[in-house]
Amino acid sequence: MTWSSAHQKAWSWVKGKELLLAAAALFRLLCLAYSFSIDIRATRGASITGDGPFCLLTTQSLLADGDFDLTNQYKAKSYESFFDHPGDLWRQSVPQADGDLLSPHNPGLSFLVIPGFALGGLAGAQVQLMVLGAATMAMGVGLSATAFIYSTEINPEFPGALLLVLSLLVVTRERTMGVADGLLLAAILTAMCWLGIKYAPLALLVADPCPGLLFGYNGLLAPTRCKDGLR
Repeated sequence: MTWSSAHQKAWSWVKGKELLLAAAALFRLLCLAYSFSIDIRATRGASITGDGPFCLLTTQSLLADGDFDLTNQYKAKSYESFFDHPGDLWRQSVPQADGDLLSPHNPGLSFLVIPGFALGGLAGAQVQLMVLGAATMAMGVGLSATAFIYSTEINPEFPGALLLVLSLLVVTRERTMGVADGLLLAAILTAMCWLGIKYAPLALLVADPCPGLLFGYNGLLAPTRCKDGLR
């Protein structure tokens, strides 16, 4: 194969994929930019704060004990491997009637970060979420201060945003949705709710087969007839 023919073949592959290549380039740029937020300190110099420690505590329990009971983790203070706050990790819940101590948060994020946490602890979970965040924002514009901070926070916002974008890509495709598309959409929206029940209204809106069926035009909570049905 000559240089000229190889060049033409490469150009023919690139042509028409400019948007995809631009998104890939932006993804790499965002991964690099977001990586600088990994070791930003939180309250009293701690590496993690908010609901993040409790999410990882559930992840730790799933890996070590295969359950959601956090009793062993609090007793052994295993959270010290990722929670370097001067004081002990407080409790957000009380033991159940059977003695199990459960986190009050949805378990979706705890399941999601199992690979990263198992490989690299807190930093591994942060890198995993950073990659998901970069992938999400590569579909738009994501170098704002908010995105920079949230990209490595242990919270469900970026994974939830990614699932929302994927669900919108499914429902806005030009071809008519089939059974496989419906199952894929159901899986994506279910995963959104596992990340946080607060995403249920968004999932409901995406699942609405006819825009305006739930929320009528003019902002009224009245049904609106849909002529086309599922697209």
